[in-house]
Amino acid sequence: MEGLASSPSQAMEDQDNSVDKNEAMSKVFENPLILDIILAQLNRFDLKTSRLVCREWGDVGATILGKSSILRVSHLFRYYESKLYQVTPLHQKLKQHLIIYSDFDPSIPLNKKADVIIKLLTQVFQDPREIAIRASEKTTVTDFFNAISMMTSTRIQSIFIDTVSYGDEIRPQMDLKIPAQPSLTSLSFKVYSNVAPNNPIEFQPFLQLLIDSAPNLNSLDIWTSFYPNLEKCRNLKVLKFSFNHCYDAPYPSFSLADVVRMLVQVKDSVTEMKLSYDNGVVYIPQEPRSYICVIFDNVELKKFTDNCNVPVMSKLTSLAIHAVNVYKIRDFFDEDHFPKLKNFSLRNNSVDLRMSTHLTLWKRHRGVESLTLTIDRPWWEDDLAGQIIHLFPAVKKFDLKIKVSCRISIHEVGRMMAAFQVWDLEKVNVLVQFMYESSYLIVVLKNMSTWKGVKRVHFKQVDIKEADLSASIQDIILHSRGLQNVKISSCLEPEIARKRIQSIFEASGVPIQFT
Repeated sequence: MEGLASSPSQAMEDQDNSVDKNEAMSKVFENPLILDIILAQLNRFDLKTSRLVCREWGDVGATILGKSSILRVSHLFRYYESKLYQVTPLHQKLKQHLIIYSDFDPSIPLNKKADVIIKLLTQVFQDPREIAIRASEKTTVTDFFNAISMMTSTRIQSIFIDTVSYGDEIRPQMDLKIPAQPSLTSLSFKVYSNVAPNNPIEFQPFLQLLIDSAPNLNSLDIWTSFYPNLEKCRNLKVLKFSFNHCYDAPYPSFSLADVVRMLVQVKDSVTEMKLSYDNGVVYIPQEPRSYICVIFDNVELKKFTDNCNVPVMSKLTSLAIHAVNVYKIRDFFDEDHFPKLKNFSLRNNSVDLRMSTHLTLWKRHRGVESLTLTIDRPWWEDDLAGQIIHLFPAVKKFDLKIKVSCRISIHEVGRMMAAFQVWDLEKVNVLVQFMYESSYLIVVLKNMSTWKGVKRVHFKQVDIKEADLSASIQDIILHSRGLQNVKISSCLEPEIARKRIQSIFEASGVPIQFT
């Protein structure tokens, strides 16, 4: 037993070693690089609810949380005895990404909301990187512009404004000025309304001020009823423009000439562009709790003169046109005006005009390698596939989204699908919606099996009866073998029938997901 006893000096040495180990471990867990790795394993909820017991842990945790989340600030202030006070203190690292809604704490009077926004942006959050406005009241947007005009920070990188234009008319302050924002690279401005007097045109001066203040703007996404001046956007890379049509006078109609003017201003910098049009879906309330959906589709276009010079978009590599009946720009869609175009997306959301109408404006483009087609309206009466194959012979990646109407014959589906086998494809994604007979599903699979490349297909909102589906299971399995993945989202009821079909597909060894 005597040999097991430690001498006093040995005990002291062991204690010193233990202290050294604890100190070394403490230094390890105070290292920001190591804490970054450890705390990054927590999801956002766990990180928010964790009790970080030392300053170093709190700093790193707040940094990670600040990067991955956006702080809703509208309820951070309350009024008490006619005084405005902040509800809770915040770590500085959580003040980088902010979102402001129109709904504030109930204690704040209506006439004090502007004061709250000004205090938020000039005193509490003096140096944010990202600001989002989701406003149900358009005065929230004007209050934001007044606040940003008072800010001293010039390090804002992103601003997102999403609002409606309902309510009282707003009038911009003629002397309003916004300090230069050299760090602002991303701006999104979307105003939803298409009935006068609730028209987004009244926001034009505010948006123009913001655009002009950002010399290094890289991305601009706007949904408006006007055409901003982009002359100062020398570094713009991404332009997304959607015209929100207003059907009541005195607001202007859509103007192709004004669209072209915008494009001329950014022709030497933009690499990605999307052109859209809101053709007027209005929900009219009916008693007691229902709505009638009315679609206004008679687009009144200003005359676009042929002598309007269209620009050469020298750096554009990606183009999306999601309103084929509107952007009818002649002598524009060709290799000369889009010399570097690689990715093209086309969507037809018009009731009375076909996609083939737009394609007649195109000349052959051998540079397009990736093509996305979204066809929401009747397409089977045209030789649409033949047009597309002729215009874009070099496509390698193909995304096709179609809706199958009960009015279309199986022959027409097969005719269009079969045409694409001539392409030397490498990757294919197909989405087919609304199928009511298994024969349609089979004809899609059968034709896709002849296409080249890695192929995936998703049949969505499939409402095929159990007897019909059961009789076609072996054909579905047979024609799915050449595809990487087949997903069938079925409305089949009851659940026992769905599970029975699912078990047959799983046992086949073919990559079919039946849900």
